[in-house]
Amino acid sequence: MLQVLLDGLFVLKHNWTFLLGTVAIIISAGYALNFFFRPKFWQKNSYKHTTLIFFFAISLILRLAYLKNIFVPPYFDSATHFRIIKAMTEGSSPRIFSNAFSTGLENYYHLGFHTLASLLALGLRADLITVILLLGQLTLAMLPIPVFFLIWRETNSREAAFFSALLAGFGWYMPGFAVNWGKYPAISGLLAFEIALLLIVYLDSKKHYLAKGIQATSILLSIFIHSRTLILFSISFLGYFLSSKIATLEKEIQHKILRIELLNIFILGVLIYQEPLLKLAIEPYINENIWVTIIVFFLTPFALKKHSRAIHFSLFFILSLFISLFIPVNDVLPGLITHSLLDRPFVEMSLYIPLSILGGVGFSGLFQSLKKIKFLSERAYKPLSLLIASVLFFFTGLLISKSYNFYPSDCCNFVSYDDTIAFEWINNNLPENTSILVASNPLRVQPLTNSSDLVGSDAGIWIPQLTKKKITLAPYTLDFLSGETREFLCHSQTNYIYVGNKEQSFTSRALLQKREWYKKSLSLSNTQLFQLINCSEQ
Repeated sequence: MLQVLLDGLFVLKHNWTFLLGTVAIIISAGYALNFFFRPKFWQKNSYKHTTLIFFFAISLILRLAYLKNIFVPPYFDSATHFRIIKAMTEGSSPRIFSNAFSTGLENYYHLGFHTLASLLALGLRADLITVILLLGQLTLAMLPIPVFFLIWRETNSREAAFFSALLAGFGWYMPGFAVNWGKYPAISGLLAFEIALLLIVYLDSKKHYLAKGIQATSILLSIFIHSRTLILFSISFLGYFLSSKIATLEKEIQHKILRIELLNIFILGVLIYQEPLLKLAIEPYINENIWVTIIVFFLTPFALKKHSRAIHFSLFFILSLFISLFIPVNDVLPGLITHSLLDRPFVEMSLYIPLSILGGVGFSGLFQSLKKIKFLSERAYKPLSLLIASVLFFFTGLLISKSYNFYPSDCCNFVSYDDTIAFEWINNNLPENTSILVASNPLRVQPLTNSSDLVGSDAGIWIPQLTKKKITLAPYTLDFLSGETREFLCHSQTNYIYVGNKEQSFTSRALLQKREWYKKSLSLSNTQLFQLINCSEQ
């Protein structure tokens, strides 16, 4: 963990101006809302926020360690994000921005993140790649903060709020791992969703029309950043309504409903786990981090009496996320052919929200239960509660430190140092009209679907963005010894073949065997470039 902190500080040292400027904007917005509305709960429970600021600072430093040895944002999605943001920032003409915006809409991309990144890049005069990388890690560091305030409001316990924030930030390797997939819009959408819920809870909209406007705007902005947060808002509003109704029923009826909710979650969980692709949605919560999930469900029963509404809300949230995986929306929404209401990665990223809420209210309920123990005096309660809280925080923190990976995953960090050298060589030595063949694989995120879309599977996907050379995608399993492949390459006017070092990159073995067809132009330890020759003989 010490090495992670040192790496995070190294990144912070080289990017402190951008981070300071962005955090200053966020803090200013928060204090402006507090100044204008002064929520009663905030005033009633005002205290020095040193501990929360310290928690955020440590979280940010730990997150920044991810960027120590990374050259560009990971995975194929990030190349598209970079292209859209770059188009938005080229020139100052509103027409250029409008054209880039319209192009993004045609491809059903969630343009709120791209708009925010482009504005920060222009306003703080920062490099686009740096903006994307830092904004992603800053967003992850901020995710626990709204959860902290939501649980604080529900429980009036700062300790419970910190426990839920710890869970939201680091309890499971999702949503943090999602940056490895380049899911920057989704992560930003989750943060915007949390902030919107926070504003709905804290601002007294009944007495202030401006508050209603801010709440409505926050919901619209969240949907603009990532459209699927609309589903999360629908789940939340319906869940709040139902849980409020359930909380007014007799205890016996409440317990029956609780058993039904748990049974349905279990049944759907089993169905999800039986499907190889869907089971990935729950693996972060039942594999390496199973003990953290067990702690949450151990604490949950203690909250049934005082926080039953929060329990039912969270269980309904989990149940709805599971159900959404089985609701098809084929041809209902643009760009969502072969998709379910919420796709598997988004569900996988969102499950931390209800689980963190369960952990927070369960933590509070545990200590409320201790207070009711008859033979436990008030003098004995304080040291005992302190001991139990310390054990819970220590044990949870220990589990996190043992299992949480703060660094990029080998699966998705496409660009190595050798790739950057190759890009520079391509940029300086090849003509503008060069076409380069790049490895790819079929995109498949939903079961029972066979997408014909190919997505880049190694660093070659970044060639158009960093060298302005054209690329052609082909399956990484392509047989370069085949005459049909040779004919395809010649007829498609491919000039070069890019060989990276990822598991789904082209292999150089066949290319080296056919020296009369392929000529090695560049050879590095992890990257090679072959020229297609003698096509005139075809």
